[in-house]
Amino acid sequence: MRKIISVVVITFCSVIAGEFCSAQTQPPPACQLYITKNDMPGFQSALARWLNDAPVRSGRADALAELANNPAYRLALAQHEIIRASGATNLSAVCTDQSDQAFMQVFMGNAGWLETWLASGPVPTNTAEGILYLKDIYTADRTENRTKYLPLATAVALVFSTEPTKRLMDRLVYQVVNPITPFSRYSFFKKADEEDKLYPLFKKLKPWELRWVVSAWYDDKSLEWALENVNLPIWKYPDACWLCQYSGCSFYGDTVQGALFYMPWNNLHSRMENIYLHGGVCGSLSTFGAIAAMAHGIPAYTAGQPGHCAYAVRMERKKWVGGFGGPAGGPVYYFWSRNYYDILLMEDVFYDDTSYLASQRHVWQANLYKDQDKAKAYAAYNLAIQKSPMNYSAWDSLINTQLSDPAITKPQWTKAAETIMARMAKHPRPMLELFKKFEKDKILAGMNDPEKIRWFASIHKAIEDGKGDATWDFDMDRIFGEQTKAFPKGSDSVWSLYKIALGTHSTNELFLGQLLEWGTKNLESEKGNNADKV
Repeated sequence: MRKIISVVVITFCSVIAGEFCSAQTQPPPACQLYITKNDMPGFQSALARWLNDAPVRSGRADALAELANNPAYRLALAQHEIIRASGATNLSAVCTDQSDQAFMQVFMGNAGWLETWLASGPVPTNTAEGILYLKDIYTADRTENRTKYLPLATAVALVFSTEPTKRLMDRLVYQVVNPITPFSRYSFFKKADEEDKLYPLFKKLKPWELRWVVSAWYDDKSLEWALENVNLPIWKYPDACWLCQYSGCSFYGDTVQGALFYMPWNNLHSRMENIYLHGGVCGSLSTFGAIAAMAHGIPAYTAGQPGHCAYAVRMERKKWVGGFGGPAGGPVYYFWSRNYYDILLMEDVFYDDTSYLASQRHVWQANLYKDQDKAKAYAAYNLAIQKSPMNYSAWDSLINTQLSDPAITKPQWTKAAETIMARMAKHPRPMLELFKKFEKDKILAGMNDPEKIRWFASIHKAIEDGKGDATWDFDMDRIFGEQTKAFPKGSDSVWSLYKIALGTHSTNELFLGQLLEWGTKNLESEKGNNADKV
């Protein structure tokens, strides 16, 4: 079996290398040679040399774009990014025996699989844990159709190895009763799909979407129970929570807020069945509704709200329907930041899968060049943002690179911020999360009060003009409060900015209401007579 795998990989790599001969006299490094020697640091160095020697004309953007469209270059670039993200030494732990090496030759020789791993949301960094999980799933599934389920295997391995779901999965792995493994989670969904027990939309989900299914934070016994016992039309899952009784106190007088509420039945029923039989309050009921949907292959999440827990179920791309007061709030799972607006941004960014992947390839180019050739790195970042203007990962990586580059001037920071406002205005909360990384030290530093007022006024205008979705949890009052910290306490500049913000958002009931709330709480104590004007 291992010999057959090796032949397949060598043939695949040879074909890819042949496609690049017209542009490069030397073929890319052969992954199997380094894997069999367990020399991932050497492989990384060889890839870096080969990629740097590719015919890039002085960092010109058109040359970088041309290279990113070449199959052999893309394979080498993805291999380099996998090693860079995981750490070469860490990745060597996946190449210790012949079985490991056979898997790594298949994985590292498959450009499509590598790119899927790298472009399906956040990946584990400075660890090979996720790839070890992927290897375990791939080698444990010896059925003939395992290739069909590589997207599922990829999603499971990513969920078990990246936060915030890693800690939830770890808890299930190490629990005494009904522990799970990445392979058991994979097997549950594979078997259910083979038996046509999942909703048809499951078959269309990409790995980034599957992460919102396989991340169910109850054990597999709970999923099995839900799959057999909570069968509803898809549009009814936002109401599935009401199959359970709302109850804050058990038959024995134990509060649901304590550890004893379900304990008498823990060895008799799964957690899902326990909730169904004995009820609970918002947290248990929302979790029941979300996991009932996930067990049927439907993406879902729970969301923390002030004094409450809600949930949301995804009917199709860009359509999350709230349950028990959702979908807004702090989602239990997210890609970049824990708020509802991260979900909205994710849907927009990944909606065009092709453009997002093309954008990420340029981010990987930038990662290759940023420590040795900043000009090429910035050219690659520009291409990444052109391909996917709202790609949060690209912006985040660019900002981090600029923060480590002392040559970046204040005008360059200002230009970057203005570009972010132009591209991200539809998603102002993620835009402001990016600003947090550099605004205080790189934009506001050295500004006088009128300049700060103009800067903040431009942000409010961008938010209003962006016409993005906003709900009660947008927190415009908190956002404005953070802006006022740039001025001396009690400064007239705060009142000046406040009037501008009120005018900018005068027709936006949500933002205006939240600003008025801030004003009545804060201006009354600092500017007594101005409180009446509010």
